[in-house]
Amino acid sequence: MVQNWTAQIKHLHEMMQTLVYNGQIIHDRGEMLSLTDMWRAAGSDPQMKPAKWKDLPSAQTFIEHVGEIVGKSDLFRSSKGRLGETWAHWILKTTKAPGRSRGRKG
Repeated sequence: MVQNWTAQIKHLHEMMQTLVYNGQIIHDRGEMLSLTDMWRAAGSDPQMKPAKWKDLPSAQTFIEHVGEIVGKSDLFRSSKGRLGETWAHWILKTTKAPGRSRGRKG
């Protein structure tokens, strides 16, 4: 009986740590969050693909600036292909990033 309660508490704890937005689970890898999952949860607008954001000059400057502040250089990762994913350090997603307002495309 105690083992059953322990397993249930552990399961509840894991569920409480899961980030869900619009019914989409936002996966994490340590300090990195899946921008691809966030993009899907927000409606998958082709003009707002996460991998495109990094190519904006203002985004490059922003990523470098945040990296200097937090002392990290690996804040953004993207893989190409049909199953490619884009990941960003959580601090990039809790800060107002340039070039990604809902009214702006590209």
